[in-house]
Amino acid sequence: MRPVEVKITRFIAGRYCTVLLIVLGFLACMASYGSRAAAPMSGNPGIAVTSPLSDGLTPLVQFLIGLGLTAAAVWLMEFINRSFNLLRTTQTLFLGMYVVLQSATPLLIGASADALLMNVVVLASLAVIYTTYLQPSLTRRVFLIFCIMAALMLTNYVYLLYILLFLLSFGQMRCMGPRMVIAALLGIITPAWIGLGLGFIAPADIHLPTLPGVIGELPRTRLVMLIITVGVTVITSFLLCAVNMVKIYAYNAKDRALNGLLMMLTLATALFILIDFRNSPTYLPLLNSLAAFQTGLFFRVNASRRGYVPVVCLFVIFAAIYFCNLWL
Repeated sequence: MRPVEVKITRFIAGRYCTVLLIVLGFLACMASYGSRAAAPMSGNPGIAVTSPLSDGLTPLVQFLIGLGLTAAAVWLMEFINRSFNLLRTTQTLFLGMYVVLQSATPLLIGASADALLMNVVVLASLAVIYTTYLQPSLTRRVFLIFCIMAALMLTNYVYLLYILLFLLSFGQMRCMGPRMVIAALLGIITPAWIGLGLGFIAPADIHLPTLPGVIGELPRTRLVMLIITVGVTVITSFLLCAVNMVKIYAYNAKDRALNGLLMMLTLATALFILIDFRNSPTYLPLLNSLAAFQTGLFFRVNASRRGYVPVVCLFVIFAAIYFCNLWL
């Protein structure tokens, strides 16, 4: 690479770039508050109860909760990478990339606090699952995460999909065993059991999930921008996974298992958002987190081979999406 390219690569890999992207991303989120692009949407009524983050909150409170949950996701992503050396680097580009992806769609911060909560819960559950690698005796923490996700499943059916994925992850983490499976199953049934037993939930309250009406609820221009954003993020996720998959095979068994699970979540979420597009704002924050992880891994592996070019292109694309969201 030429000297100027080396300088660009070093800047993108440095913490100053990450801090700059995070600050600009949060400023962009705050600048979008009150715009049509961040107008609140009606919440998902759930399969038994309604999430307190879906309805009944003022736009300002929902916006502030959205900012807080986005910051919590940034901290969790940093914690996961540092604790498990997931990306095999101390570079923090993926954190800045996540905030850029989030800020590009003001709808996520201003109108989807429930979706941002799911992002935080799934990331926290991923961190716990990572600790079970070759540790089939850690049943208490498995019971806890499945209990939390099953409780939230009563407010949003999407959690069921990730409960099933984390059940499959036991094989990936090499901790599959009767005690682990029983702990997970007990965690899944406990919230509904307690809710029915104490009268918080009546049998008549449990019903098939009501699909959100994002297609009919959003104006045409906002819907078009959402389709473009989802399309770009899904394509980016698939391409990054395809490139990173080749590199993962050279890792040791543990790193292959951890990154393999991350890749499985990325591809599954990309498929979920395409199949269940009516509920796409719920999946998009999590897909942004997973795509940011994949971007960080890609840049670490390809930094010396002009890896900065795709990264800069992503910055430009999502900056353009942000301004189009505000303008249209």
